[in-house]
Amino acid sequence: MDLTGGRLEYGAGLLTLLSVGATLWLWPRLARRGVLPVAGRLLLVLASQLSLVLLAALLLNSYGDFYPTWTDLAGGGNTTVTLGRVTGGGSEEQVTDLGSKLVLPAPLGPLQLRSELPVGGPPGQNGSFSAVTVVGERTGYRQPAYVYLPPQYFQPAYQHVDFPVLTSYVGYPGSIQTMVDRLRMPQIAARMMQDGRMQPTILVIISQTVAPPRDTDCINAPGGPQAETYLTEDVPAALRSAYRVESDPRGWGLTGVSEGATCALENTLRHPEVFGVAASLGGEYWEYETTTTGVLFGPQGPARTGLLDSYNLIWRLQHLPVPHVRVLVATTAHGEHDYRATGQFIRAVTPPMQVTPLVLSNGGHNYTTWSLELEPALAWLGQQLNPPTAAPEPKPTASASAPASAPAGGGTAPRAAAPDVAGLGLVAVPG
Repeated sequence: MDLTGGRLEYGAGLLTLLSVGATLWLWPRLARRGVLPVAGRLLLVLASQLSLVLLAALLLNSYGDFYPTWTDLAGGGNTTVTLGRVTGGGSEEQVTDLGSKLVLPAPLGPLQLRSELPVGGPPGQNGSFSAVTVVGERTGYRQPAYVYLPPQYFQPAYQHVDFPVLTSYVGYPGSIQTMVDRLRMPQIAARMMQDGRMQPTILVIISQTVAPPRDTDCINAPGGPQAETYLTEDVPAALRSAYRVESDPRGWGLTGVSEGATCALENTLRHPEVFGVAASLGGEYWEYETTTTGVLFGPQGPARTGLLDSYNLIWRLQHLPVPHVRVLVATTAHGEHDYRATGQFIRAVTPPMQVTPLVLSNGGHNYTTWSLELEPALAWLGQQLNPPTAAPEPKPTASASAPASAPAGGGTAPRAAAPDVAGLGLVAVPG
C-alpha cells in the first residue's frame, strides 16, 4: 500500500470518525474524579487529536506527493549504484519481449484499474500504456517509467516508421504516478492524438531524481550522483534499444513541471545534439544547492564557480554558443516566482535558438496552474517535433475504373497536419 493511495486516506478518515465518536460517547462516563477517569479522558483526547493529525498529514502528502511510498518516508532505503556497463548473466538482464535488456517490463500496480488509460483493447485503436524499468548502461541506475505508444505505432502503415519521443520529468519531491493522477498527462496526450490536436508521439514519463531522497537536480555532481549522464545518454539509448524512435534531435522533446521543467530546459540547452525541443512548465533557469541537495558542485574554488555557471542557462546564453533548439517557457504574471527570471531568459535568447512564451495572468507554483498550461504546451510540442510519416497507399492497378492521383511529395504521404494553435494565447513576457 503506497502513502498516496485512497484506501489509506479513507482508513485514516474512518479512524478519525471512530475516535471522535468514542470521545463523545465515553466522555460522560469518564466525568468523574480519580486517576483512572482522568487517564481515560486524556487517552480519548490524544487518540482523537492524533487521528486528526494523521489524516491531515496523509491528505497533505497526497496533494504534494512528498513521500509516495514507505521507503521514501523512511529515507529511501539502501540504494547501491554500480558504475559501468550493465552485463548479462541473471534472468533480469535477458532480452525481453521489447527486444531490449535496457527497458524491462514492470507491473502497472494501482494504475491498472484506471479505465481512462489505454491498458486494454486493440493497441492499433487505443495505443498502449505500460510501466517499465529503464536501465542505465553507463551509470547503472534503474528508474521506473511509464511509456505510452500511440495507436499508429501498431498499425501496418507505420510498421517501419520511426516515431518522435516526448520525455516528461516530474517535480521534486514527486513520483511518476503524480503525472498520471494529478496532471493526467498521458490521458490528455492520448486524447489529443486521437483528436488530431497532437501528432502521434511516444510519451515517456520518468523521474530525474536518481538517488532518492536526495534531490539530484539532474546534474553530474563531482563525486556524487550522475543524473545528467543517465537522463541524456542512458535513457535515450535504452529507448532506442526497445522502440522505433527518431534519430534526429528534432524528433526528441523534453517537458516537465517545476524541477522537472528546469531539467527539460537544462538538458536541451546542454545537449542539443540529443534533444531539439523543450517545454518548461514552471521551471527555473539555474541550479543551486539546498538542504535536500547537499553539496552538488564541489568545494569552494574556481571549479565550483565554473560548474555553477555552466548550469546557469542565462549565463550560458550570454557566454557560450547558442544552441539550435526550440523551447517554450510557461509562467504566470501574478503568483509564479519565476516570472522575472523568465523575462531575463527570453531576452537572452538569440538566433538560431527560438523561444515561445506562454503566460497566464494568474496562478501559483502548483498543479492547477500546470494543468492549464499542459494542453497548449503539448499542442506546441506536436508542432515542433518531427512527425512520423506513414507508408504511401498502394497504387491502383491499371484495370481500376478511375486512376487515383499520386500523393504529394513524390510518392510519400504528406506530413501530419499540425494542430491548430490559433487559440493558444501565447503572450510575450514584458521586457
